Amino acid sequence: METPTTTQTIVIPRVVSPQGWIASAQTYRLIFNEDGLNLIHLGRAMGTKVKSGDMLADALANKIVNRMEAKMEANLAAAEKEIEGVPLIDLLGRKKSYQIPIYETGAVTCKIDPNFPSRLIIRATGLKLKLVGPPDAELAFQKIADAFA
Repeated sequence: METPTTTQTIVIPRVVSPQGWIASAQTYRLIFNEDGLNLIHLGRAMGTKVKSGDMLADALANKIVNRMEAKMEANLAAAEKEIEGVPLIDLLGRKKSYQIPIYETGAVTCKIDPNFPSRLIIRATGLKLKLVGPPDAELAFQKIADAFA
């Protein structure tokens, strides 16, 4: 990930919207440019792992979860390969993809979670997302939040 200037496009290859009570975790490619924030849906993501305290049950569960995780990783890699070189306007037509125009500044709340600097919270009309990025995404997330301030 590059450190952007104010006019440079910010691309974070993978950000995750964690699972909630109803919705499963999702993976997006984040693209921020002069037009706004674009979230391109790549596929499902793994939720948080929970341990039961029973070593045998945990070992069995880990084997199953690791297999699921490998399959999801393969699906994400295939989705990333599929979108390479495709114009952004075409990518926005993908199911579960979003575009938040920069001119909707007043209608959009975009802020950094004070407890987790690599988590961006977005609230817009009909949309509420928490995005978790890699640790090096903090500066990029701050630039995005500042643009919508």
